[in-house]
Amino acid sequence: MSSTQQVNVLAIASCKPEFTQEFIEFFKTIVKESRKEKGMIKYDLNQDSVNPNVFYVCEEYKSMADFEFHKTTPHFLSMVKYVEGKVESLEIKLMKPIE
Repeated sequence: MSSTQQVNVLAIASCKPEFTQEFIEFFKTIVKESRKEKGMIKYDLNQDSVNPNVFYVCEEYKSMADFEFHKTTPHFLSMVKYVEGKVESLEIKLMKPIE
């Protein structure tokens, strides 16, 4: 993947049921702060329509450098700490758009 090519990310988090509502409220701040980043095209939190404890974070960055920068931000680092013990599983998929 080229460092200047758009990067799409899909993060799938399965939250422990007792933390679902807290997870949503916490992530509202993450979404708000992430959308302010230079190089951010899209950052959305979605909840599964069948299992309310499963969340999909759809992210689009202008480049790999922008994605790498995102991973150094205070809100990202706070999210990494926050999910410890609150999620049953977390899967991250890096993708490139087909044009």
